[in-house]
Amino acid sequence: MSRGISVREAEALVKRATGQAPPKGRVPSASRPPKQPNKWEQAYFDQVLYPQYAAGEITFPKYESVKLKYGTGAYYTPDWVCWRIIAHRPNSLRMALGTMEVHEVKGHWFPAGKARFKAARLNHPEVEFFAKTLDGRMWVDA
Repeated sequence: MSRGISVREAEALVKRATGQAPPKGRVPSASRPPKQPNKWEQAYFDQVLYPQYAAGEITFPKYESVKLKYGTGAYYTPDWVCWRIIAHRPNSLRMALGTMEVHEVKGHWFPAGKARFKAARLNHPEVEFFAKTLDGRMWVDA
């Protein structure tokens, strides 16, 4: 019967094998679970984006799948990204894609977040930007 080793023993093995201590702090991204949408972002997907996908109007929305560069070392990661479909070919998987759409869901805008959103929108005119918030039961422009 084998027993597990402690963290201290594992660190000692890594240090002995490589000659240096393993990195401390944050776990590498490959071993962390992928980020999930919060309740508002999931509700927006369920109520707005998925019905459009089911109707064939957009491609399947991806959650935080791209980063848009808007300055030197500055990036904006939108909540949802999809492509607007402008034409289908009958009996084919091919389709003509229109513009890339970025959907941001906010309960409250902090000034820095709003500035990043605006800067990304100015630097990427080829992308359609949507900022939405929930007002009662309706999704309205944020």
